[in-house]
Amino acid sequence: MKLDVETMIVGLRAEMSVQEIARRAGISRAHAHRLLAGEVRRPSYDTVMRLQNVQRSLGTTSPAVKVGGVTKMADVARPCKGGGAIRG
Repeated sequence: MKLDVETMIVGLRAEMSVQEIARRAGISRAHAHRLLAGEVRRPSYDTVMRLQNVQRSLGTTSPAVKVGGVTKMADVARPCKGGGAIRG
């Protein structure tokens, strides 16, 4: 499965402001801007799921292509028992 967080947030940006994306996803505006700029190499699993939920609430999805080094679910930090995160 490939992920394209930058394209996902660009698609959301066509529908609403970065501030609104951040509010709906429950992330900071600064983090939303970094995602939009492709500055976040490996977004957290939680962030990806939050953005996908915003997308779904609008009834939209984005194409999955490689952007910013994120190519598959293994490239996203996944939560693990104990509150930490594991990579890949």
